[in-house]
Amino acid sequence: QGYAPLGKLGADLDDPELVEKRMKAERMKAMAREIQQENKARIAAAPKKKEKEKVLSTREKALQFAKNVPKPKQKMRGETESEDGGDGSTNGEPPVELTPLEMLELQHRLDQAKVEAIKKELAGRGS
Repeated sequence: QGYAPLGKLGADLDDPELVEKRMKAERMKAMAREIQQENKARIAAAPKKKEKEKVLSTREKALQFAKNVPKPKQKMRGETESEDGGDGSTNGEPPVELTPLEMLELQHRLDQAKVEAIKKELAGRGS
Protein backbone atom coordinates (compact mmCIF):
# COMPACT_ATOMS: atom_id res chain seq x y z
CA GLN A 1 0.00 0.00 0.00
CA GLY A 2 1.23 3.47 -0.68
CA TYR A 3 1.57 6.62 1.26
CA ALA A 4 -1.82 8.29 1.91
CA PRO A 5 -2.00 11.57 3.82
CA LEU A 6 -4.67 11.47 6.46
CA GLY A 7 -4.87 15.18 7.28
CA LYS A 8 -2.94 18.02 8.71
CA LEU A 9 -2.36 18.80 12.31
CA GLY A 10 -3.45 22.47 12.10
CA ALA A 11 -2.08 25.44 13.97
CA ASP A 12 -0.95 25.22 17.54
CA LEU A 13 -3.54 27.53 19.18
CA ASP A 14 -1.66 27.62 22.46
CA ASP A 15 1.56 28.82 20.91
CA PRO A 16 2.78 31.86 22.92
CA GLU A 17 3.59 33.85 19.76
CA LEU A 18 0.09 33.25 18.34
CA VAL A 19 -1.56 34.16 21.66
CA GLU A 20 0.50 37.36 21.82
CA LYS A 21 -0.50 38.30 18.24
CA ARG A 22 -4.18 37.79 19.06
CA MET A 23 -3.94 39.88 22.23
CA LYS A 24 -2.14 42.65 20.35
CA ALA A 25 -4.79 42.68 17.60
CA GLU A 26 -7.59 42.79 20.19
CA ARG A 27 -5.92 45.70 22.01
CA MET A 28 -5.57 47.59 18.72
CA LYS A 29 -9.25 47.05 17.89
CA ALA A 30 -10.34 48.13 21.38
CA MET A 31 -8.15 51.25 21.16
CA ALA A 32 -9.58 52.07 17.71
CA ARG A 33 -13.14 51.74 19.07
CA GLU A 34 -12.35 54.06 22.00
CA ILE A 35 -10.77 56.67 19.76
CA GLN A 36 -13.70 56.47 17.36
CA GLN A 37 -16.17 57.06 20.22
CA GLU A 38 -14.10 59.99 21.52
CA ASN A 39 -14.01 61.56 18.07
CA LYS A 40 -17.77 61.17 17.64
CA ALA A 41 -18.30 62.84 21.03
CA ARG A 42 -15.97 65.72 20.07
CA ILE A 43 -17.76 66.28 16.79
CA ALA A 44 -21.16 66.30 18.49
CA ALA A 45 -19.97 68.69 21.24
CA ALA A 46 -18.03 71.05 18.96
CA PRO A 47 -19.89 74.15 17.73
CA LYS A 48 -20.87 73.96 14.12
CA LYS A 49 -18.72 75.95 11.78
CA LYS A 50 -20.30 78.99 10.22
CA GLU A 51 -20.45 79.11 6.49
CA LYS A 52 -18.00 81.45 4.88
CA GLU A 53 -19.42 84.86 4.19
CA LYS A 54 -20.28 85.40 0.58
CA VAL A 55 -17.75 87.61 -1.15
CA LEU A 56 -19.53 90.87 -1.93
CA SER A 57 -19.36 92.29 -5.41
CA THR A 58 -18.29 95.87 -5.94
CA ARG A 59 -21.89 96.94 -6.50
CA GLU A 60 -23.06 95.27 -3.29
CA LYS A 61 -20.24 96.95 -1.36
CA ALA A 62 -21.26 100.31 -2.79
CA LEU A 63 -24.92 99.75 -1.87
CA GLN A 64 -23.96 98.75 1.64
CA PHE A 65 -21.81 101.88 1.98
CA ALA A 66 -24.60 104.07 0.61
CA LYS A 67 -26.97 102.81 3.30
CA ASN A 68 -24.63 104.13 5.99
CA VAL A 69 -23.99 107.56 4.46
CA PRO A 70 -25.96 110.23 6.34
CA LYS A 71 -28.59 111.93 4.23
CA PRO A 72 -28.41 115.73 3.83
CA LYS A 73 -30.99 117.68 5.76
CA GLN A 74 -33.75 119.24 3.68
CA LYS A 75 -33.97 123.01 3.86
CA MET A 76 -37.29 124.65 4.34
CA ARG A 77 -38.19 127.02 1.52
CA GLY A 78 -38.93 129.82 3.99
CA GLU A 79 -35.48 129.64 5.60
CA THR A 80 -33.47 130.89 2.63
CA GLU A 81 -35.91 133.57 1.53
CA SER A 82 -37.27 135.84 4.23
CA GLU A 83 -40.12 138.26 3.89
CA ASP A 84 -38.26 141.37 5.01
CA GLY A 85 -35.93 141.74 2.05
CA GLY A 86 -33.87 138.57 2.13
CA ASP A 87 -31.14 139.60 4.58
CA GLY A 88 -31.32 136.18 6.21
CA SER A 89 -32.34 137.36 9.66
CA THR A 90 -35.42 135.68 11.06
CA ASN A 91 -36.94 136.23 14.47
CA GLY A 92 -34.00 138.29 15.75
CA GLU A 93 -31.45 135.52 15.17
CA PRO A 94 -27.99 136.47 13.90
CA PRO A 95 -27.46 136.00 10.15
CA VAL A 96 -26.19 132.57 9.12
CA GLU A 97 -23.02 132.30 7.03
CA LEU A 98 -23.99 131.07 3.56
CA THR A 99 -21.78 129.09 1.23
CA PRO A 100 -21.18 130.57 -2.23
CA LEU A 101 -23.59 128.03 -3.72
CA GLU A 102 -26.32 128.96 -1.25
CA MET A 103 -25.75 132.65 -1.98
CA LEU A 104 -26.15 131.99 -5.71
CA GLU A 105 -29.37 130.00 -5.07
CA LEU A 106 -30.74 132.86 -2.97
CA GLN A 107 -29.87 135.42 -5.66
CA HIS A 108 -31.50 133.21 -8.30
CA ARG A 109 -34.74 132.97 -6.32
CA LEU A 110 -34.78 136.74 -5.75
CA ASP A 111 -34.26 137.35 -9.47
CA GLN A 112 -37.09 134.93 -10.29
CA ALA A 113 -39.40 136.81 -7.92
CA LYS A 114 -38.48 140.11 -9.60
CA VAL A 115 -39.18 138.64 -13.05
CA GLU A 116 -42.59 137.43 -11.90
CA ALA A 117 -43.38 140.86 -10.49
CA ILE A 118 -42.43 142.54 -13.78
CA LYS A 119 -44.54 140.04 -15.77
CA LYS A 120 -47.57 140.76 -13.58
CA GLU A 121 -47.05 144.52 -13.98
CA LEU A 122 -46.78 144.25 -17.78
CA ALA A 123 -49.81 141.98 -17.94
CA GLY A 124 -51.79 144.58 -15.95
CA ARG A 125 -50.78 147.45 -18.32
CA GLY A 126 -51.40 145.49 -21.51
CA SER A 127 -55.04 144.77 -20.87
